[in-house]
Amino acid sequence: EGTVQGGFELYPQVRPEAPALLQTLRRRGFHNIMVISGDSQAATIRFAQSLGIAQGIGEMLPQQKAEFIRSLQDQGARICFVGDGVNDAIAMKQANVSVCLASASRVARDMAQILLLEESLEALPQAVRLAAHLQVQLAWSLSFWILFGITNALMTPLLSLTTLHSSLLYAGAWRVGYRPTRQLGKLKEREETKDETVHNEKGNSHPHF
Repeated sequence: EGTVQGGFELYPQVRPEAPALLQTLRRRGFHNIMVISGDSQAATIRFAQSLGIAQGIGEMLPQQKAEFIRSLQDQGARICFVGDGVNDAIAMKQANVSVCLASASRVARDMAQILLLEESLEALPQAVRLAAHLQVQLAWSLSFWILFGITNALMTPLLSLTTLHSSLLYAGAWRVGYRPTRQLGKLKEREETKDETVHNEKGNSHPHF
């Protein structure tokens, strides 16, 4: 009869692994974490505050999300965007790195650079750790082989080395360069695992959430 009989107010559900995930990311240097959403500004801020996130921006259309990310990139920021819906696709394409779960929409899965197959975000810190290890190893390998290539180019004519001698030098250099790179990666992984174990033990005795 034209009168309101009732109403429903829907709230986004916080994933159970989210608080610990955010804590881990902050320890790894991800300090500027924010929520951008198409929901109302009040709902977005309330959701961000429930996770301990200082900044929440709501009422954003898909294109506005992408433009906002582009404005941050113009300031020198590198953006990792985690999304799951059709409305996130443009923003995921604009971001430097995009992540989604396997249960996300087809469009989001197609845009994502990292697809987490388990129905949890707990693997995200592991992906960050693997990327950091790969960056260290690539930097070491690149520096090593550039230095070796220059040295080999200078020494080959001076010492009258044959092609066989030069090939043997490359084989020896590969073994020398491979082992430190591998050991460096293992050492860094052990240190990070130890730090996270100690932090988790402290967190269990003094819960933050």
